[in-house]
Amino acid sequence: MSPTLYANALGTVTLKVHAGDTVTKGTFGGARQSRLTARFSQEQATLAGLKVDWQRATLDANQKLTQLREALINTGWIGKPRSASAPQPQA
Repeated sequence: MSPTLYANALGTVTLKVHAGDTVTKGTFGGARQSRLTARFSQEQATLAGLKVDWQRATLDANQKLTQLREALINTGWIGKPRSASAPQPQA
């Protein structure tokens, strides 16, 4: 016999019984998660994915800026940046 679970509301059910466990009729072997809680969990996962995408795009942009600066320095369009420890000219 294959178990069938019916619900009168949308949501997620996490089963707390395993194949072979003994249960009696009318016993609920799970924990119900409301539709709102399930949606919140989905949105948290979406946010985590978007944060990773944003971090990846930020790294990519920084790498491209570095390449552009190096190209401008190599072609003579701009001078090399001064280091923080280099002496500053007197005014």
